Amino acid sequence: MRLLYTIPRYGPQFISNETHGEIVRELGCLGVDVDVLSFTTRSGAGGPGGWGGGFNAERVYRHVQGAQLFERSLGPLARRLLHYEFFFAMLAGYLRVVRPGCYDLVHIEGAFPLGAVAALASRRARTPYVVTTTGGDLFRLPGQSYG
Repeated sequence: MRLLYTIPRYGPQFISNETHGEIVRELGCLGVDVDVLSFTTRSGAGGPGGWGGGFNAERVYRHVQGAQLFERSLGPLARRLLHYEFFFAMLAGYLRVVRPGCYDLVHIEGAFPLGAVAALASRRARTPYVVTTTGGDLFRLPGQSYG
């Protein structure tokens, strides 16, 4: 089985990602071939764009959000309509990696924005996906800037 693990940020430089690295490692131990799709900003907060390494032997594709003029031009519209300026950049990165027949399943971390991206891309990508929700998907703590 070939699985794509899709997460907004991924790598050992993000302390909260240690559990995600463990999940990917355990899937590999079960014989699942795992690649990772993550995203980074133009400032390089998530590492360089393109294919690279992860925690273990998994291949990680980091899509640089806003690297293309087209993506940057859609940022203000996405911010105003969807309250997330990189939504269309995530959609572009997702469609760049998730093509028909490339993966048996895509694991999506979080209902928004990535779950929404996968839903919008599903007709073109033609790859089944499953969404894992997090606390911020289900409740909101305004004083904590969470959710």
